Amino acid sequence: MMAALITGRGSVDMVCMDDPAPGPRDVVVAVAACGLCPTDRMLLGGDLAPELPLVPGHEFAGEVVAVGRDVTEPTVGDRVAVDPVLNCGTCRSCRRGGRGRRCERVGVIGVTAPGGAAEFAVVPAANCVLLPEHVSAYDATLIEPLSRALRAYRALRRRPPGKGAPAHGEGAVGLMVRELARNANSLGLTEPMQPSGISDGDAFVRAVELFSRGVLDPDDFIGDRLPLSSCAEALRNLPTGGAARSRCSPP
Repeated sequence: MMAALITGRGSVDMVCMDDPAPGPRDVVVAVAACGLCPTDRMLLGGDLAPELPLVPGHEFAGEVVAVGRDVTEPTVGDRVAVDPVLNCGTCRSCRRGGRGRRCERVGVIGVTAPGGAAEFAVVPAANCVLLPEHVSAYDATLIEPLSRALRAYRALRRRPPGKGAPAHGEGAVGLMVRELARNANSLGLTEPMQPSGISDGDAFVRAVELFSRGVLDPDDFIGDRLPLSSCAEALRNLPTGGAARSRCSPP
């Protein structure tokens, strides 16, 4: 398969790699598109100090093409969005039902494990959320940043009266927070918040549902639409901020 591979600080190239095979609880996703964002630019710049070489890409969706022996769902042919947050499943937080960044050994697909800037990606079956038929897998790359915007919006709502802070910033997540706030009533986001807020996993599932309702216009948040073969060059030229993201997809 073709993939973008970061091999060192400032060094990324398109390479040919073996097609991946799923582990017992994993699936292989044929990537419809993978978003590039400032986090990926930080990876290339060496600011996040991951173990290299690394295939980046934590915003992606696609079709399941292979499943591990212990996987019952999703199945081959299902279209899925991929939640990139990895849980170890064995730490005290995970055993108590913790999700997302509560895991003591939390990881992120595309940061601590190979990501979606490739034709195929191996991900845990538990990290896949089925996409409704009418949702484009290409556009569904926006679901991951939308899930972060949802957590940020709910964190703002938990502030005591008079202590709120306006959402600011021209990045995609900041603009999404504003969109959520503007449409909170129609989206059902005004219900009372529990003290613990919303977990990462729940936020991702909720983001899929919100995205399927058309809360965002993909054209407002997707900048360049590029073939996968241009991914390395796009990553090298990606600015460190801004509202739009590049999307790379196989031809």
